[in-house]
Amino acid sequence: MNKYKKFIYILPTAFLMLAVSCTDLDAVPEGGTMTTDQKEKVQSSDPSKLEADVTALSALLTKYGAIYDWAGRMNHFDFGFSSVCLMLDTSGMDMPSENTGYNWYNDELLMTDRTETGRVTYFMWNQFYSHIKKCNDILQIAPSNTESVLLKKYRGQALANRAWAYLNLIQIYQFTYKGHEEAPGVPVITEDMTVEQINNNPRASVKNVYTRIMEDLNEAVTLLTEDRSDKSQVNLNVAYGIRARANLLMNNWQAAAEDAGKALLGYSPYSREAVSKPTFNDARDNDSWLWASIVTEENDIVKSGILNFPSMMCSFTGNGYSPGYAARYINSKLYDQIPETDVRKGWWAEAEEIIENGELVGYDFTKSRNVDWTWKINEGGQDYNIAEYLGWRAPYLNVKFGPYKNIYNNPTNACDFPLMRAEEMILIRLKPLHSRTRMERQQLL
Repeated sequence: MNKYKKFIYILPTAFLMLAVSCTDLDAVPEGGTMTTDQKEKVQSSDPSKLEADVTALSALLTKYGAIYDWAGRMNHFDFGFSSVCLMLDTSGMDMPSENTGYNWYNDELLMTDRTETGRVTYFMWNQFYSHIKKCNDILQIAPSNTESVLLKKYRGQALANRAWAYLNLIQIYQFTYKGHEEAPGVPVITEDMTVEQINNNPRASVKNVYTRIMEDLNEAVTLLTEDRSDKSQVNLNVAYGIRARANLLMNNWQAAAEDAGKALLGYSPYSREAVSKPTFNDARDNDSWLWASIVTEENDIVKSGILNFPSMMCSFTGNGYSPGYAARYINSKLYDQIPETDVRKGWWAEAEEIIENGELVGYDFTKSRNVDWTWKINEGGQDYNIAEYLGWRAPYLNVKFGPYKNIYNNPTNACDFPLMRAEEMILIRLKPLHSRTRMERQQLL
């Protein structure tokens, strides 16, 4: 019988009012802060000073409490882009979850989030337009005619990031490209617009939004190289990957395949062995991830305890809403379509009913593949496996994502989050080959 573990979550009050960290660049010797003009002059004369703004692009993807001031409270979904992904997946049919008071994605589950003034709408809008604002700030300092090698690199990163943000927005707020080219999309804001222009800026057509995206990416690939500090930074591979996505959405199959091939250079998919256990939690232990949010124990979302992706998604975490309070599952119909020989079949838990006195009292999960059933914890003189201790409730529970450092019941949720993987690029590369035989496609792979 399942044993429901009791969690006590403490949200340090120090984190309730966290804002974006400032850099020493904003401080002036006389006291106070620099004006925008002063800051631009310093950055133009010393391009390395712009590095903090570029680094902030990756930080925005894991920002804690981004809409706290607007909402007047801390929403537990307010931890960055990975939460947007959970919102979008929960809105679909493939990833059901429990309709409980602990599920911070109930609005998406019940489709009650489709309001223009709602918190989910504001959160998504803010996520991407804050990103665009930071990109535009960088582009103002790194103009297209710069001769600085470093500024060219920063410009390329800003352009690719801005294109990525618009590509997300246009998919969220309008139907796909083909057949809807003239439909209203989202407002397009660029670095050269005045405040008046920004404030009187209606929705651009879908076609014009994609034009902006492609122009940004076309320039970005001429400015970037494979070089970068870590996978949280956009480089040439990532820019090609974003353009592959855009071309795919525009039905430019061959161009998408070519871009995907360029993005793949130097990267390879996970092995079957690597994904035959809970994983997808570390950007550094594989050649599959092209781009990632790299999360450390010092990140605000980790220090918060439960405002992070593993808390909501990982069925092995020792500190989260998942799995005992608001777990994530797979649609049983979709699960049944996965062949038994497919390694992905093991990413969700199998379970046998436990019947006592003619009533269902729980589930036995120990036939689930990919889970380490030798792991035990003793409490009150009794041993419990991971499913019993964390209170796994039902079959089809996701066991895809490993806990931090692959330690079961780990209360620290400092797992990285993938933004682009080699497997995605391989699928895009195969798209033009849909008319070929299965054998031909396998040979290409």
